[in-house]
Amino acid sequence: PGHIGEVFKLHLIRERTSTPVVQTAPLLLLDRFTEGGGFMILALGSALAMPQLRAQVPGPGLMGLGLAAIALFALAQYFIPRQTFLRHVRLPAALERRQILPHLRNLWQGLRISFTVRQLAGGLALSTIARFADGVVILFAARMLGVNIPLPAAVLVLAVSGLAGGISFLPAGTGAVETTMIGLLVLL
Repeated sequence: PGHIGEVFKLHLIRERTSTPVVQTAPLLLLDRFTEGGGFMILALGSALAMPQLRAQVPGPGLMGLGLAAIALFALAQYFIPRQTFLRHVRLPAALERRQILPHLRNLWQGLRISFTVRQLAGGLALSTIARFADGVVILFAARMLGVNIPLPAAVLVLAVSGLAGGISFLPAGTGAVETTMIGLLVLL
């Protein structure tokens, strides 16, 4: 979420296609959400695959919570009317003069179009597969350096360090990813 390039992407799209930022911002949010979700899936899955960590992971509870959240999201998509959001909202006079409400409506409509169950499921699947491949790269890099770690450990290192980079709000997670990765590799 702290990637400077992510915001710059929105401006590049606006310059090249004349598409307003409020219409492309939901795509950026979807990308960040599925990327973080892929990291979470891999972190949980790899921790459950490691016998020394399995007992410490509240796996069934977290998985149940995740499935319940997805089910609630799917129900909300079908039961919340598409055009009612912000229809009767009254903003302070200063904001009304700037005509922010139409932009908020456009943003909401973009979120409704982008954040569908199909888009989320596809994005999470692709993100999880791509980040898993990155974990395999860490496995091979570690083995080239003479460090023999199992595949679940390599994937766990990648997933947790990726989450740490996202949470740090630093551009590209600079420093947070590397520090977390080194610390986890030393611990494992």
